[in-house]
Amino acid sequence: MPTSGASGDSSDPGKVSKPNALRDFKVPDKEFDMEEIKKHNKKEDLWIAVKGVVMDVTNWVDEHPGGPEALFTHMGEDATEEFEMLHDDEVIPKYAAGIVIGRVKGQEVRLEY
Repeated sequence: MPTSGASGDSSDPGKVSKPNALRDFKVPDKEFDMEEIKKHNKKEDLWIAVKGVVMDVTNWVDEHPGGPEALFTHMGEDATEEFEMLHDDEVIPKYAAGIVIGRVKGQEVRLEY
């Protein structure tokens, strides 16, 4: 994935912020069940689960290189299957570490990076 330095331009999907160091990434211990995740299903309050990780993408939709619509189609859902088709696991710790808010209760975190 191309990078453009610390000041990524979210209006251009080809330019993203400088990647985070993988060694610094840690999934918070806070757990959310799928019922709670499903409540966050609006553009102004948007959570998505991927591979056992919960992300609050509310203020990050414009940063998503695939565009906001890709996230809007999975509001309040587990998007693991779609994520696996399009991404390597390391994109979450590298480019979206700041929006990871916890774990899906009853699931193992399955990110491999």
